[in-house]
Amino acid sequence: MPYTPPSGSSVTIQFGTYVLYTAPVAPTSAGPIITAGQSYFTPAELAQSVESTEELYDNLIVDRTTGGIIKVRSLVPVENMGKIFNVVHPAITLEQKNLIQEFYKINRDHVFDFIWAADGETYTVAHVGVPKVSILGGTWWKAEVPLAEYDGTYIY
Repeated sequence: MPYTPPSGSSVTIQFGTYVLYTAPVAPTSAGPIITAGQSYFTPAELAQSVESTEELYDNLIVDRTTGGIIKVRSLVPVENMGKIFNVVHPAITLEQKNLIQEFYKINRDHVFDFIWAADGETYTVAHVGVPKVSILGGTWWKAEVPLAEYDGTYIY
């Protein structure tokens, strides 16, 4: 069970000398919540592998008519297209794995800022799936975290 600090205080989670996040604790909160303007782990704090991917979210539906003609429908207007990230954290420790999972549990239905290592840009994102973790051997783990860019219209 995560530690819940007294109401009105704040909680900081660190890895070594890096501050991963600091968040105020609301009177009814079960723990720290990351909001837009606060950050997910930065590349310097938790490495992002070259296996990480980025793609545009478009939600195209491709069908064929009975005559064999391809029919394409777009369910997302161009102005709402965003990016989907599959962030891979390679060779992480058990402590880092637990931190990623705890971050997900607390912030799975909140948006937060994320720095994409590939371009150094900050994106406001939301979790779109559970982080997948696998053991690499010994005490080393690998985590894959699916995130999607928040366009202001996502409803939790």
